[in-house]
Amino acid sequence: MQFRVPLSGQVPDLRVVERMLLASDPSALLDIAPIGRVLRITTLLDGQGLLAALDRGGLPVDAARLECGPSGCCGGCGG
Repeated sequence: MQFRVPLSGQVPDLRVVERMLLASDPSALLDIAPIGRVLRITTLLDGQGLLAALDRGGLPVDAARLECGPSGCCGGCGG
């Protein structure tokens, strides 16, 4: 699944957020969109699992701010 989280205020240390996310899903990817201060996350976790991992990483996110998008998976790698 792909998720987007609009960021406001000071951004926490993304290395810590990434470490907690990878502890729950070793295949997860995250980055900040170059325009708009939006954290983009691709993960196998569902919304609740992602929110819990972000919270453990020091980025508590209200569920209403979590934007869920379709998976970008083409299925070519068998995943």
